[in-house]
Amino acid sequence: MSYYYCCLWSDNCHNYFNHRPSSGCRNYRPPRAGVVLGDPHLITFDGLSFTFNGKGEYYFVTAPDRELSVQARTEQVKLKNGTLARATWLSSVAMKERASDVIEVHLARGHLQVLRNQKVLPFNEQRWMDLHGVFVFTLSPQNVTVIFHSGAGVEVRVHEGAMAVTIMLPEEFTNDTKGLLGLMNSDPSDDLLTQQGEIISSAHARPEEIFTFGADWSISKNSSLFTYDSEQFLDTYYLPPCHDPAFIPAFTLPEGPDDPLVADMLTMCFGEGAEFCRYDTLTTWSLAMGNAALRAYRDYQARVAALEPVVSCGWLPTPRHGKKNGTHYLVGNTLSFTCNEGYRLYGSTERTCQDDGTWTGAQPYCITECYTANGEDYRGFQNQTSLHGGKPCLYWNETFQHPYNTLKYPNGEGGLGRHNYCRNPDGDVQPWCYIADHEDGIYWRYCDIPTCQMPGNLGCFKDSGDPPTLSGTSETSNKLTIQNCISFCRKQRYKLAGMESGYACFCGNEVDSRDHGESPSMECNHVCFGDHTQPCGGDGWVIIFDTRVGACGGNYSSPSGVIYSPDFPDKYGAGRVCYWTVQVPGSSAILFNFTFFDISDQTDMVELLDGYTNQVVARFDWRSPPRELVNVTGDFVIVYFYSDRTNQAQGFALLYQALRSQDTRTMEAEGDGEDEGEDVSSTAGPQLAAGVTERSNSTSNGRSSQILYVITSSPGKPEHNMPVWTIYALAALLILTVIAMVAKLLLHITVKSPNIPAVSASDSCSQSTASSEPWIILYRPSTISLFKKKLKNHHGDLSPLVGN
Repeated sequence: MSYYYCCLWSDNCHNYFNHRPSSGCRNYRPPRAGVVLGDPHLITFDGLSFTFNGKGEYYFVTAPDRELSVQARTEQVKLKNGTLARATWLSSVAMKERASDVIEVHLARGHLQVLRNQKVLPFNEQRWMDLHGVFVFTLSPQNVTVIFHSGAGVEVRVHEGAMAVTIMLPEEFTNDTKGLLGLMNSDPSDDLLTQQGEIISSAHARPEEIFTFGADWSISKNSSLFTYDSEQFLDTYYLPPCHDPAFIPAFTLPEGPDDPLVADMLTMCFGEGAEFCRYDTLTTWSLAMGNAALRAYRDYQARVAALEPVVSCGWLPTPRHGKKNGTHYLVGNTLSFTCNEGYRLYGSTERTCQDDGTWTGAQPYCITECYTANGEDYRGFQNQTSLHGGKPCLYWNETFQHPYNTLKYPNGEGGLGRHNYCRNPDGDVQPWCYIADHEDGIYWRYCDIPTCQMPGNLGCFKDSGDPPTLSGTSETSNKLTIQNCISFCRKQRYKLAGMESGYACFCGNEVDSRDHGESPSMECNHVCFGDHTQPCGGDGWVIIFDTRVGACGGNYSSPSGVIYSPDFPDKYGAGRVCYWTVQVPGSSAILFNFTFFDISDQTDMVELLDGYTNQVVARFDWRSPPRELVNVTGDFVIVYFYSDRTNQAQGFALLYQALRSQDTRTMEAEGDGEDEGEDVSSTAGPQLAAGVTERSNSTSNGRSSQILYVITSSPGKPEHNMPVWTIYALAALLILTVIAMVAKLLLHITVKSPNIPAVSASDSCSQSTASSEPWIILYRPSTISLFKKKLKNHHGDLSPLVGN
């Protein structure tokens, strides 16, 4: 109904598709069609075909539970010579559902006339009318469509002056229909069901028996929906019985081979429906009537073919930050997916609907182009230092006079190749490229890439100092790294951590964007004092991270997110055992993708476990790194990480995406809806989701919303066969330790210790020869800049910002 309103009869189709996105038809069940045509030939909802040419008023369909009634009126056919044939045809059909208006469509001089509650409905100014409980639409005087609120529809057409009626009922009417069109239950053997409940066998029924069956379905006077507004109708239908027992049709029709009408009839009536064509031609002695029956039957055939159940693979969403090309979801249809500029596509670029109702490939989604703090993993396509007015980059295969080129790195190291895209091959604080324009001898520039910002990096913000960008605790350190600051703020139970000028760390819970506007990343590319490969803000600029980055454990419940190894972006620590739970209720599977993976030895590992059984689904280490997407069935997965006490490394970034069953409109709940070819985000993209609660006891406003999981089986930690002599040695060591502790306790009880004099301030200072912090910087915003840029050269290619 809404489609007719918005798209066919107005210019608001875009509003329709915004609020009613495309359906994949996966759960669609087409309606069932029954038809009455010609000298009435009936084809039931279950496909049984028979002829009943009685004269009177009858029930085509009655559905007691849904209070639907469709009634038909037949009259004798008048021959060209003015006599009446021993045949009947439809002259009127009346219908009603529950308390709806009564709609009657009757044949008047070769055209259809529509009555509402016994009054004529004019269609002079508009083609459709939305009435009480019913909708009426007419394309022409020969075609009327009636639709009820239940979805039941009646279409009336006129062919060659003869009326044909098609009734379509949705699946909800199964086992609830009676009348001449039978019991709708996919079983044609019980369609000849009388009002008394007797079933007549259609396989052996003679025409006379079928005529008796049809007469049994004549309506009663008090249930009639028809209009009796003339003396003819009163005399013919209202006063006599509803079925005229005096009228006997022609049950058999001889075909004279010498009759010229028969020869023309055989030429016209061939193929499917020919029996209806021949019957009506001979009973009415009219080729036009035969042709009308044939056309009506072929219309019915086309409609049934269009209503055949289809195999649909279900609706697919548009990936966030991407586009979907195609809106058809049936067998053989292919959809293609692309990502917006600055995003990488993971999953399948094309998916085709298969015969078994499933899509080929994996669900595509578009992810940000960087998952490292300094953009070392950037593999995007920006080829100038800035999107607006930036300098063009030189091709890496043409920079042989510089340290980084494809001759020196021919195997794609650092992302170099026969292109001029920004890269970070030397582990600088952000991607860069060589340029042709030399300014003061500088032949390279950083690239300002808006999409190269790892999840959890909230951006670069102006810090005027009054008020501060982050108003919580702060500290300064000459060994500052991103994770040092994040860990400091996390321990203080803050949500955000900010770094400024390479050595200052600030904590807080929110950023006021009105007073502290976000800036391009170029302002925050001062190196961290503790790690020259990491950006730690700038002079008067603070780079802010979510404190969940690099946490050892956490609970994730949002549809998508990113899990970083502990201590990220620093190297993970020794002896780390971390668990992350990913539980997304309602999802049928969870897709995992390692955007990068750097594990140092075979002992260190990452495992994915079934959250309910604790069974290991996948295990990865330096010998067996992840090489493709991992799809884990179910809605609960545990991610386990273990590191030994040697050979630490960068770690990993693990992107997950929950997938919902294709039997429901999935991600429709996640999406905003889509137009037929629009660019609308409908799937949550990878990010540090707000549904994460850390494994630590951090709270918000003094309240905890933790989800605790007890793991009863040990994940796949490497097994070590311990020699027997080692066990004996450890046991002896334990005994000696106990003896020493007992001896110390006895000595403390029996011997009184002398008082230790206080150490003077001068002594204290002289003894502090080795401090963990050899120097302290008192920080004041926008006043300090210790490091000057230097050129990338053959003697020092680590970082252009590191001074002596």
